[in-house]
Amino acid sequence: MRWTPPADGIEVPAWKSCATTTKAVDVRMQITTVGLDIAKNLFQVHGADAQGRVLLKRKLARGKVLEFFATLPACLVGLEACGAAHYWARELTKLGH
Repeated sequence: MRWTPPADGIEVPAWKSCATTTKAVDVRMQITTVGLDIAKNLFQVHGADAQGRVLLKRKLARGKVLEFFATLPACLVGLEACGAAHYWARELTKLGH
């Protein structure tokens, strides 16, 4: 199937790029739940708001995890069950999560 131009008399608006007005700080303030997939070097972070909408997907280096969570307001953090999860749970609890 190919694109066909509209019939005579119908105007097609020009494409415009849309910039989002949401700032990173605003998004972080809305995050209520974070899923953290811990690994050896790179951690996956998935943040959602109270309605379950995805607000954040990011890879973090191991050394940046605590720095990242220190900037977030207190939220619920879900971790996988493994030996290292206990360490990260203690550290995140110290930050108020």
